[in-house]
Amino acid sequence: MAGYGEEKLSTVFIHGKIVCHEYDDHGCNNIIIKDDNFELGSTPIQGASVGVFCGSSGKTRRSWARNTTDEDGDFLIDLPSHLHAIPNLEKTCLVKVLHLPRNTICEHAFRGKHKGLELISIRGGIRTYTTQTIHLTPKVTQRCRKKVAVM
Repeated sequence: MAGYGEEKLSTVFIHGKIVCHEYDDHGCNNIIIKDDNFELGSTPIQGASVGVFCGSSGKTRRSWARNTTDEDGDFLIDLPSHLHAIPNLEKTCLVKVLHLPRNTICEHAFRGKHKGLELISIRGGIRTYTTQTIHLTPKVTQRCRKKVAVM
């Protein structure tokens, strides 16, 4: 709810996609990116928990919202109204993968990196931001490290 009333004054959506890059026949990462919408050698991650963290340095407390990815690896977070007025939202808020399901090869992938936002649409009181696609890779095995070093 915005302000003192019951009517929502604006809407802010943040969306993106999470994919996990698969292994090749030798158990090494097979990263082939054709474009940002269709990745060969990657699988969308369903059931990943994604958070949007907003706040600035200093005494301001960080605020956040979260959601879960669908079967296509897509997520959509409806930012709470109290975060809509943050100036330079795309510079103040970051997206982070919070949790990955156990049934994915990227379960132990590094997910500590935050992803920035990009404003893509303003229409009828609705602002839409995106993170584009968040690419995760499984931890590289020792055999793969040796294979890369030899090449």
